[in-house]
Formats: sequence, structure tokens, C-alpha cells
Amino acid sequence: MYNKNFGINEFILNEIMKNGSITQKEMAKSFNVSERTIRRHMRDLKRKEIISLQVNGKDRIWKIL
Repeated sequence: MYNKNFGINEFILNEIMKNGSITQKEMAKSFNVSERTIRRHMRDLKRKEIISLQVNGKDRIWKIL
């Protein structure tokens, strides 16, 4: 569940470390926020080159750079 004292970006990074193939939908449910919120934060993390998405066929793996 989302904890305001521990930012959503930290939750996203923690989840990616634990499971790079986690979906945005799964994160949203786990954090109790909308998928749009997750997408927005992940887009910002990608723009800052903190995370990247590797696509290999049907597999999608998030990586921390």
C-alpha cells in the first residue's frame, strides 16, 4: 500500500528491484493509486534515465540504470 512518508518513486524502484517484469497495473493496485499515477511517475523516471524498459518479444523487463 502507498505510504505518503515513503515516496511513490521509491516504491516503484523497490518493486522493479524485486520483480522487473511487474506491470503498472500491479503496482497501482499494490500502492492503492491509479494506473495513470504510476504511468506518470514511471515516465518521469524514464526521462531522468533512472529506469528503462527492455522489450524482448512479448517479455517486458524494467531495469534500473
